[in-house]
Amino acid sequence: WQPDVSEFEVLDARTILPDGSETPITPELDIFDAEQSWVADAPRYPAGRIRTVSFPKVQTGATLVSRTRRTFHGSDFFSFFRTMGSLHSFGEETLVVRGPAKIRDRFAVRAPRWPGLVPFSTLEKSESGDATVWSVRGGGPNTAAAPESNMPLASRLLPRIEVSDCTEWQRALALRDAMMARSDPLVETNAAAIARSLAPPDAPPAEKIRALRDWTDLNLRASGPDWTSLPLAALSHADATLAARYGHAADRQILRLAMARALDLHPEFLLFNDEWDAPDGDNPPLDANRPASPSSVDSASFAFTTPAGERHFLDGASRYAPSGFDARRDRRRLALPSTGIPSTPSLSPPPPLGWTENDEGEDATETHFDFHVREDGSARIAVSIRHRGANAEAFRRNDAQMVPEERRRDAQTRAAAVAQSARLVGEVRTRCPDEGPCTMEFEVDVPDFAAERGDALVFGVPRESLHPETAPRRFPFSRRMTMRSRTVSRVFLPEGWEVKAMPPAGASFASLPFGIVLGRDITRGDGTPGAPALIVADTLCLGPAEFGPDLYPQFLSDELATRGAAAETLVVGRKSDGAAR
Repeated sequence: WQPDVSEFEVLDARTILPDGSETPITPELDIFDAEQSWVADAPRYPAGRIRTVSFPKVQTGATLVSRTRRTFHGSDFFSFFRTMGSLHSFGEETLVVRGPAKIRDRFAVRAPRWPGLVPFSTLEKSESGDATVWSVRGGGPNTAAAPESNMPLASRLLPRIEVSDCTEWQRALALRDAMMARSDPLVETNAAAIARSLAPPDAPPAEKIRALRDWTDLNLRASGPDWTSLPLAALSHADATLAARYGHAADRQILRLAMARALDLHPEFLLFNDEWDAPDGDNPPLDANRPASPSSVDSASFAFTTPAGERHFLDGASRYAPSGFDARRDRRRLALPSTGIPSTPSLSPPPPLGWTENDEGEDATETHFDFHVREDGSARIAVSIRHRGANAEAFRRNDAQMVPEERRRDAQTRAAAVAQSARLVGEVRTRCPDEGPCTMEFEVDVPDFAAERGDALVFGVPRESLHPETAPRRFPFSRRMTMRSRTVSRVFLPEGWEVKAMPPAGASFASLPFGIVLGRDITRGDGTPGAPALIVADTLCLGPAEFGPDLYPQFLSDELATRGAAAETLVVGRKSDGAAR
């Protein structure tokens, strides 16, 4: 908790043994206070605290009981939310709200997106004098739900009690105004002077933004509390963050904004909330009248549009990101001008799911294999890996910081990933230009690449696939991110050889409800000497999706049809008079 804006008390904590005997904690011995880990590195922020309680005589079958109280003060507005219940074992959870009825009546319950999937998701409400009591009863010991991969957020499985003096829409406008007030270049003169020293006034917008991004990435470190745990009044002015050379996410963005405004770049605010990204079907994820929580907007970035219509972003990306990179391009966003109140709050639609050629802002990885197969079943394989968007940022950072010994080990690991017996030929080559994708190229020699089958050779080509877990699900499947990958395999055969059997063409799979687009294109060569005999191109795009456990068997059935030996295996051999099978 943050002592400047809240207090936390342990009112009661005790262990109840299976025989019914109770042992309360001794506060002087069993309650420990400590500072949060970031405090020493961020002294200008109010020190965050952690309280730990040690329960005595805990043993198998014991019940732990605790009662706590949080007090909030010093915020821009009153805001509270609490997800009731848990997927862990618990007996009962109770929330007591005391105060006048007109205040207590403002507390509302948001029903879970998937009601009924958790047996203890029904809230009970009772009135007692000046208190409203909300309680949810759990299953008791040994009723924890086994975790599954790709779980929805707890707030989408369990009910939530919430109240606020403002709406999500008002909170977004208040955040925008607070950031503008603290980034005025006429007031934040030190930040403005630094900005003007980095780029001349007549420099292109892309050059200015790249200079600001790179400078702040090199000279500002991330440290401090989660900024949504503090009131808006606690946001720092740009010059304060500049002087300290550190800050939490919002303060670093305020400094970048002040520097951009000093260079006559006019921002559009792009605000984000983790809940807005959740697939909601027909339910709009932004309600202008929904109560706000302090985390109603969990991140912000700025877009700048040039007279020519080009879009550039200051979104906290590092100096290793491609130029013009939009780190949150796949997230739904609320766009606000720097001043004024738009008439209707609306979120950007989710981007279409699919593969876009040569879009350097799109997060994607493309791998090309050239298989030069020899008559004895060995092969020389040339590998080229191309990264775009956030994948390029991560690759460029890793490549720039890798020492020679690590580079060699990394190359050997990549060679082994192609085939267990692969031997690296030559060195690994990397290219990371500012304006384009990052690429890595290398060659391997595989002595036992293909298996003999009579007079023919059999081998497999890489296939993009999902490989989901096949166990039955209890909870919905939820995917929040978008991932894109493409694999292109070109097969070169010895002179006088041909493809005898290949995967079926058109083995594509698209299911937008499941957030999947999986495509395959197969092109047979025309027999030109030195040209590939076959080209197999697979594209896999996984987008946001959320569906119930009742649909998971259908998802598995459809996905399994895209895999298997028939989808990956080639048979090649010497040309014969008959047609290729």
